[in-house]
Amino acid sequence: MTRTLERPPTWGARRSRIGRFFCAALLIAAVAACSSKSPAQVASTELAAGLVSDQAGNTADAVTHYQACLKADPVNKFCLYDMGVNSAKTGQGATAQNFYRLALAQDPNFPNAIFNLALQLRGQGSTAEALGLLRHYVDLQPSDPDGHIYLGLTLRDSGDTAGADAEFAAALKLNPKAVIPAASPSATPSSTPTPTPVPSPSNTPRPSASPKG
Repeated sequence: MTRTLERPPTWGARRSRIGRFFCAALLIAAVAACSSKSPAQVASTELAAGLVSDQAGNTADAVTHYQACLKADPVNKFCLYDMGVNSAKTGQGATAQNFYRLALAQDPNFPNAIFNLALQLRGQGSTAEALGLLRHYVDLQPSDPDGHIYLGLTLRDSGDTAGADAEFAAALKLNPKAVIPAASPSATPSSTPTPTPVPSPSNTPRPSASPKG
């Protein structure tokens, strides 16, 4: 029986096959590199993108990025905090409080979360809890005049005029130009005091946080 020998492929054909194999290998490596990002890296990328959107005033886009951040890292205190800030900005007070509490569950000494939660609680008349948070905030940030002003206002809400005056004095020592809202002449201490209006810009939440260790 006569057997026909196959002709070996030419070098050009081999080179073409090697080239296709090499390109495919590169593509697989690139896909693998993209998919190998750790949850922490994904969260960091989404947080940074959210902060850029926040600074540009694009709240909806910022929230989308923060949600992606939390999907990758559900206990990221900065993403939780920033979701709280954006919830407060859109009038969702209860949701904002929840996010601040979740951030504080990860870091009980997170100053901005403490401060903003205290403002939310004071605004709804939860004076006792707001006082505890503001005292903690002032312990952490003794050189921030806003902390002393808010603590003073909340002490005044509770009827502690002497304590309030001491905090106002501390704020003015730190910033002689600080504005201390005057007490209402008709205000009387009660178990559920009416929150004292706070002048701008202090009545807005602290801005979105950037990780600082």
